[in-house]
Amino acid sequence: MAVCAHDVGLSRVSGGADARRVRFVRYRELPRLAGGERIPTLAEALERLRGRFVNVEVKADDSPSITSLVKSVAMVVAGDAGRSEVLLSSFDPRVVLGLAAVLPRTPRGMLVSERTAALATALPVALRRAVVAAHVQESLLTPVRLATLRRAGLRIVAWTVNEPSRAQALVDGGASILITDRPGEIASAFAARRAMS
Repeated sequence: MAVCAHDVGLSRVSGGADARRVRFVRYRELPRLAGGERIPTLAEALERLRGRFVNVEVKADDSPSITSLVKSVAMVVAGDAGRSEVLLSSFDPRVVLGLAAVLPRTPRGMLVSERTAALATALPVALRRAVVAAHVQESLLTPVRLATLRRAGLRIVAWTVNEPSRAQALVDGGASILITDRPGEIASAFAARRAMS
């Protein structure tokens, strides 16, 4: 069953009370989050976000089988068909290629971080037939890299952008989606700029 959890383990969401890895815990045994919320399944999350744009990052870090992971995610996303605008993304090229094979009509993005900085442009471009987007850590998005990704016809997704001036520079450079921890602050800065123009 595909669940929505950022970390491989439960330590952070349980305040350190539970250090088990998510994949070894039955769904009904997953701990409640602060405020009593359960960790949602992917199907539940997509249902709640119906009608919205949803980026689903597929994490392969702790998966014993890429094939099983891809099939599990694909089954849920196929069942949601048309109710949400889903973009699937992963740091693992095997996941991206697997999703392209089983869900050819669902757009995909290749995630790139500072750990693979040398591939920040090359990897999404090399996978251009399997992806529509390059999800790049914002610190790697230089003007040259932005221009190269744009020329390749890739949608540029910048993460994690928390400074309004940096957000504006990235959008001006061609980024079409920003992932941020401060959506209100970033949105207000864009609104203020529009009001002045």
